Amino acid sequence: MRARHNLRALDILRALIEEASITSAAHRLNIGASSIALSLEKFRSILNDPLLVRAGQKMGVTTLGRKIQQRIEFRHSAENILGEAVSPAQNVVKRVITIQAAEPLVSAFGYKFVQSLRQICPEAAVLLLCETPEETPEILRSQIIDLYVGTAQRSSPSATCQILCESRLVGMVRAGHPILQRCAYPGVLAAYEHIAVTRSSLHYALIDEILTRELGMSRDVTILTPSYDVAMKCLPQTDLVLILPDFLAHTGTAHDPRLRTFPLAINIDPIVVYQAWEERFVADPVHHALRESVRKLFHDRNSV
Repeated sequence: MRARHNLRALDILRALIEEASITSAAHRLNIGASSIALSLEKFRSILNDPLLVRAGQKMGVTTLGRKIQQRIEFRHSAENILGEAVSPAQNVVKRVITIQAAEPLVSAFGYKFVQSLRQICPEAAVLLLCETPEETPEILRSQIIDLYVGTAQRSSPSATCQILCESRLVGMVRAGHPILQRCAYPGVLAAYEHIAVTRSSLHYALIDEILTRELGMSRDVTILTPSYDVAMKCLPQTDLVLILPDFLAHTGTAHDPRLRTFPLAINIDPIVVYQAWEERFVADPVHHALRESVRKLFHDRNSV
């Protein structure tokens, strides 16, 4: 009787995870929704994981729920799955972690994100996605990404945001550039040709707004590039000016001694960098360790 009971419980667990809905699971199994809801509460208690969490208008499946879904064999191993003690077992977990980040953060910290995760979960793979201007909080709820790191604070009601650091915009030019001998007031900036990055228009727009409002001027952007890496490689042979976040400027000058940075004499609010994740990852030990590693990465940078 106990085996039959556990196999039935396994059917309910599988239906809940695959349908991500109490109502749909009840319809699929022809069981009352109240019975399915009661079973879900029991599974949550046994597994110490919510399994299903609210994600906008729908329910999302937690990481442990996905792991169970992959391991379930129809009507087999019920005792092992429902009775298994939940442990990080981080060195044997095989998974792909998708991190979406603003392009300058991918350039400056992308490989460090990978290193942090590999220390936690050596067999994990990392998929890095660059943020695009069209992104909305929906991408977190869509379960396409696991962690967001960037400058857009996610307003999803089921997302948690954590401030990682504040960064300021600085200018970058070649060594010996004449602007290094001057204070970079708005009028001085407008006197030189600029190179810009297509993915990072928001903060540049703030600078252009100040130039227009105070001086009736605008930057002369002569080259647009797809990334900061490409833009920085164009600077040593030109008199172009690149405006970028200070954390990325530090990385650029460390790798190329021909580059120099200078402060902007413009009153612009600092750029706030966040990491954000959905509620379904709260009890995920690997994800929690990754978030702590990312937080420490930025904390150590701020301490330098």
